[in-house]
Amino acid sequence: MKNKKLEKAVIIGAVVFILLTVWFVFRGNSEAARKNSLYREMPVADGVSGELSHGISLIETFDNSVETIDNIAVVFTKFYRDAHGTLTFALLDGNQVLYYTTMDAQEIPEQHRVFFTPETPLENMAGKKLKMIVYAYCEDNDGVGLMLKTEDVRDSQIKYGNSEFDGTLCFSLNIAKDQ
Repeated sequence: MKNKKLEKAVIIGAVVFILLTVWFVFRGNSEAARKNSLYREMPVADGVSGELSHGISLIETFDNSVETIDNIAVVFTKFYRDAHGTLTFALLDGNQVLYYTTMDAQEIPEQHRVFFTPETPLENMAGKKLKMIVYAYCEDNDGVGLMLKTEDVRDSQIKYGNSEFDGTLCFSLNIAKDQ
């Protein structure tokens, strides 16, 4: 009689253990877990956007899953030309400007990350549709640079001048500066 009770207890214990293990494995794949990630990886580029020249803006709207944004890293290319003028970068939530900065185009490294870091981390950002705006100012209408992009992304759209397409700029959120 004791063996049947012990056998039943072991089976119940094993079933509970298996159920808990399955729950721990799959809970990280839930919608809530995906909406609260720590970072957004940079996609591999498959092309370039249009030239950032005087009067042209590049806008990307994307579904954000990062709860706290410490930095935004964006990759530009100049095709090894001299750049001049200024580049303005802004991050918005709807019409609210979360972060805004302007930099000299000569400071843009060739196909390396440019880090935009707010003074204080941006909190409670997961689940929001955010917008990045990048535009250039230069006296002679020559291009300041191009942004690397990929079109194999469905959760964001890029608007360049009057054109709009699915895709993303090569950017990441909260990636360490030494990567």
